[in-house]
Amino acid sequence: MIRRMSISFWLFFVVLAMVSAASSLAVTRGKARVAVLQPRQLPRQDPFLKEYDPAKVRPQSQASLENIYRLFERAGELGADIVCAPEDIQHIAPYGLYLKTKDPKTGEIFFKSLAQPVPGPISRRVGEIARKYHMYIIAPMYVWDRDKVYNTALEVDRQGKLVG
Repeated sequence: MIRRMSISFWLFFVVLAMVSAASSLAVTRGKARVAVLQPRQLPRQDPFLKEYDPAKVRPQSQASLENIYRLFERAGELGADIVCAPEDIQHIAPYGLYLKTKDPKTGEIFFKSLAQPVPGPISRRVGEIARKYHMYIIAPMYVWDRDKVYNTALEVDRQGKLVG
């Protein structure tokens, strides 16, 4: 019960913060334009299938990221104030199920090797796009920090700064 209340408590504040941000936009500019992205499904490798090729995993993940970056850019070109991407912009979530699968290059757990640090290349690129189009971006991704992987979301402001 305590854990459930804690999650509800924090969820309430996240929603309150988003409504507050949208309200301030509405007061200053009249309305907020929100873009919600849903990219097409790209190919993915499955370590349990015979056709699995670990050499294809990173290029496929990078292709997914490039697709998301293009969609962020397009939302900016269309005048979005707030852009929300779907969960797992890196396209790596299924590898979290295969915790015994090792990265052929580094020998460490593959899923951990695919997750990214923050700040890092992804957060920098998302920040550049947010700054270029003067918009907020919410970009869910897998982050590693101190030997753990977290399913989280970057929150970037109009100046391209990481705010959450």
